[in-house]
Parts: sequence; structure tokens; C-alpha cells
Amino acid sequence: MLSSIVASTAPLVLAALGILFTYRAGVLNIAGEGLMLSGAFAGVAVAGLTDSATASVLAAVLAGLLVSGLFGAGCLWLRADVFVVGIGINLLMSGITAFLLIRLYGVQGTYAPRPFPALATVDAGVPVLGGQSVLVVVALVLIPVAHVVLFHTKLGTRIRVAGEAPDALTAAGGSSARARWAAIGICGALCGLAGAQLAMSSVQLFGTDMTAGRGFIALAAVFLGAGSPTRTVIGAVVFGCAEAVSDQLQVKGLPSEPILMLPYLVTIGALVLIQLARRPRGRAAIAAAGRGLRVWRAGAVRRIGLR
Repeated sequence: MLSSIVASTAPLVLAALGILFTYRAGVLNIAGEGLMLSGAFAGVAVAGLTDSATASVLAAVLAGLLVSGLFGAGCLWLRADVFVVGIGINLLMSGITAFLLIRLYGVQGTYAPRPFPALATVDAGVPVLGGQSVLVVVALVLIPVAHVVLFHTKLGTRIRVAGEAPDALTAAGGSSARARWAAIGICGALCGLAGAQLAMSSVQLFGTDMTAGRGFIALAAVFLGAGSPTRTVIGAVVFGCAEAVSDQLQVKGLPSEPILMLPYLVTIGALVLIQLARRPRGRAAIAAAGRGLRVWRAGAVRRIGLR
């Protein structure tokens, strides 16, 4: 069960950390599904061409970057609504990957190249992680890395200020657009990596719409974490546990239809709890929040050291 939880959580952690960067930059990225699909397809396609796991993972990351570039162009250059652009990216990648399966490989539904280049795995003697792909270890390492980048580097400071007080960033000589582009690029790379883990680790194939809502679940984990890398990962683990339990219950022979609903019911329940927890608690609380924001903005240029 622990091994199953780790395997289910790893792609959610990678995608959630990526979406977290755009969230902190003030861009609500709901295109996680499309970014993960592009990474999964590119990884499997290059695996069939090169028989190289390294090249496949790099192709997945590059695909995520390219598709995130489309998202950034729509949101930042054309100033389109982020919801429209995000949904468009998701639908576009769902259709394109299904189309390419038919045109390139003559199959519908799934494509599994043989032989398939296996990802490197952790030594079987390591508790829980034994036998997991190296991308699981990468996901674990990226948790503290994301915290350090966001809160202890100039890039992270620019990204956070771009989302919280873009006027302060401009006054300090920075550019909120560049900071948001950087966040979108990081998101694309991590979501592409999540797609590679999803397609190349356990199942070793690409299936139409194989992300099955994981991009939205990762977004829910970001909301649950309220912009904190640690709390976001905890949210991803909760949803990963629900998915792992769902898989194990199906193995036991229980009816699959209600069991398949479990991860999504957990997601909806978590979002409802978040909204209830964030309800205003009176005029005093709202006024205090407003005063705190004004004080933060007034001192932002002096404290962040962007010059």
C-alpha cells in the first residue's frame, strides 16, 4: 500500500509544485491536464524512436515547456482569460494526442512501444522507495528545492511579488511579465516531468486522456496548500492516498464504478472545506487584512532588494 501511495503521489507532487509557481506569480494555471498529456505523449513517442529513457524524459520536459509557451502567449501576450486559455490547452492536447496516435501509430486508445526503455529505479533494499522510478526521488528532492527557490532566491521573490504586488515589482525596476513567464516555464517543465512519470514508470504506455483529471487534482492540492510548498505536497499526498486506496479496492474485486469516484470525491470535499475555512469573519478581520496588505506594499521595495 505504501509503495502504491508513493507511485500515485509522485506525478501529483510534480504537477502541483509546477502549478504552485504560477499560482504564486498571480496566474491561475488550469492547463495542468494538457501539460501532463503533452509530456506523457512525447516521452512515450521518443521512447519508441530512440530506446533511451533519458531522451524520453528530456522530450517530456521539452513538450511541457512548449505547451506552456502557448499558455503564456495566450495569457500574457494576448491577455486572454486564463480559464479560456487553460481549457483550450487541455482540449487541444487531448485532441492532438488522440489524433497523433491514429496518424502516427495506427492505433486508438493506447500505444506501447516494445521494447520500452525502462526508467532507472531505486535499489530494492530501500524501504518504501525500493523499486520506484528515479523520477519519484526527483519529486521528493524538488519539494525542498521549490521552497528554497520561492522564498530564498531573487527569482522566487520576483515571482511572489509579481503575484502579490506587481506595482511594487515595477517600482523596484523589475518586470512582472518576465517573472510570470519564468513561473509558467517552470510549471511546464515540472508538468511534463509528471507526464513522463505517469506514462513511463508503472504502465509504460500512452493512453488517450490518461491523466484522468490529475491536472485538476494537482490544482486542488495547490489551493489546499494556500501557496505553501509543504502544505501543497501534503494535499497531493492526501489525493494520492485516495487514488492508491481506489486502486487497491479494485484489486480486491469490489465494484469499480463507485471506487473510481473516490479520488474526485476527496478532491471536491477538500475544496469545499477550503472555501468554508476562507469565509470572511467580519469587518474587523477584513480591515486588518487590508491594513496588513498596505503595510506590506509600502515596505516591499525596501525589503525585497530587487535593485
